[in-house]
Amino acid sequence: MEQMFLYPNGVRIYRFPNPNLHTFRLSLFVPAGTMYSPEAPGITHLFEHLTFRNINKLYQGRLYALLNRACLDFNACTYKEFLHFEMSGPSSQLALGVEVMSRIFCPLALTPAEIETEKSVIRAEISENGRRNSTEACANRLFWSGTANSLPILGNRTTLRRLSGKKLQEYQQSVLTCDTLFFYLTGNDRGEGVQRLQAAIGALPLPASPKVYDNCAAVPADFGQRDCKARVYPSQLYNTASIHFDLDCRRYSYALRTVLYHLLFGGDGCAFNQRLKEDLGLIYSFDARLEEYCNIGNLHVSFEAPDPATLKRAIAEALQIFQQLKKPQALDAIKESLLLELSILPDSPEDLEWQFAYSGHILGESYHTLEDVARAIRAVTPAQLAALAQDTFRPARLCLFAKSTKSLSPDHLRQLACTLEDDAPCD
Repeated sequence: MEQMFLYPNGVRIYRFPNPNLHTFRLSLFVPAGTMYSPEAPGITHLFEHLTFRNINKLYQGRLYALLNRACLDFNACTYKEFLHFEMSGPSSQLALGVEVMSRIFCPLALTPAEIETEKSVIRAEISENGRRNSTEACANRLFWSGTANSLPILGNRTTLRRLSGKKLQEYQQSVLTCDTLFFYLTGNDRGEGVQRLQAAIGALPLPASPKVYDNCAAVPADFGQRDCKARVYPSQLYNTASIHFDLDCRRYSYALRTVLYHLLFGGDGCAFNQRLKEDLGLIYSFDARLEEYCNIGNLHVSFEAPDPATLKRAIAEALQIFQQLKKPQALDAIKESLLLELSILPDSPEDLEWQFAYSGHILGESYHTLEDVARAIRAVTPAQLAALAQDTFRPARLCLFAKSTKSLSPDHLRQLACTLEDDAPCD
């Protein structure tokens, strides 16, 4: 069962222990990112990088040797709506893990040259990301057009240039606030993790946040009125597609959305893999994601085909999969699979943390035990799933993006999308 501790300075720590493991995982979640800082895209990601450089400097350049010797893994990731620091390793090394994590709160004390070095690293990352994820980036701009979520998490070369040391110090103070950030501790902490964190963090004079972090994304102007928003770009090498649907997260529960996602994309037996790969051999793999906020979301999948004709057929088959979910489905198998996954979550501190930290304290679901989650999954009915599919899988909620080596017009894509109109099937 999840436990919550509130330190004297207002910082929260959530703990979900498993004393049968030999490892721990300690994470810090900070509301931040482009969704909350549209005026300075990339500042959260740069702050993430500089935090590691700053901690290494505090350890006189010995941080990574120290972590390697202790078999500790210290990483971070910047999302659109939060910054996630994570530390994991043997339970015997928890004290060192807490000590290193506490240095996140030390003021940035880097020289202009050190900051510029880290900016150079990010500029290289931007170049690499641009080559590998250009399809995803274009689709993201298309779906989130006109909102902060359309901005690149990494920023760009121009925005990086404008981020001074002073601005970054001010940013650190603005996001490390006692009433917004929280820690999550899973695995075997030998009962000492909460006390060690309180000694290191609980008395820090952290300010309260002047901002409201409600995890509600800005709604695109045409959200729910897309009329099959379609874009096609020429490509010399690739034939790719990215299918996006608007989701109403206030109307449909987290458990219902989870069942839908796993039915479509979870595991080798999912509808997408079975139909497009195993049965028809149209694609080799696909990349799916459920991007969720407290108000709206984005269910999307992307894939590559060997040629334009196969791509067009794969898009048509994919849309048929979505269409078929508008009829009540047998859910016993997918529920059994999800419940079995839940039963082994305590064996994976990382997965357990994500289930409860993300769903409970970012998306705001009231899950505190594994049984809470299991109960919500069991309660999902075929009729509820069909209602979600009927509301979601239609042209008014569809954005369709493609790159092709031969002519493929937006009108072609819209013609394919008309199969999602229940009363107007295509010829």
